[in-house]
Amino acid sequence: MIFNLGTRMCEGDDDGNRSLIALPGIAIKACGALGWLTGQALKAAVSRQREYLADARAVQFTRSKDGLGGVLRKVAGEESSELGVGSSDWHPSVQHMLLVDTDRTDHWFDSHPPLAERIRRIYGRPMTAISARAFAPTQPTYYF
Repeated sequence: MIFNLGTRMCEGDDDGNRSLIALPGIAIKACGALGWLTGQALKAAVSRQREYLADARAVQFTRSKDGLGGVLRKVAGEESSELGVGSSDWHPSVQHMLLVDTDRTDHWFDSHPPLAERIRRIYGRPMTAISARAFAPTQPTYYF
């Protein structure tokens, strides 16, 4: 809303001329953009914190940290292997709904925390990922 107010103040009249009110409009527009970025980062931080709380609640209800922790370790193992699905295989519009990490380097706007951190919080210590090869289907051996 503040960004839009600054934009309206910067607009020219019908002839394309701008008035002196455009100068404070630029400052208001910059404040609005900064406020929007801050809001997005805060929203992502709250989302990550809620994800940690959801993990803790799942462990509390099931009374088994190996259930959720095992799933997260398997997903982490699939991301690092050629058998699994990496984050580049998923369309960016659905990555936030899945347990995959994005390839971005800016973590200010990530809605999900990294899998390694979630696993560390569940177990209380760092744990290694479970290899996807351990769960890959094998070809049956037939003896005739």
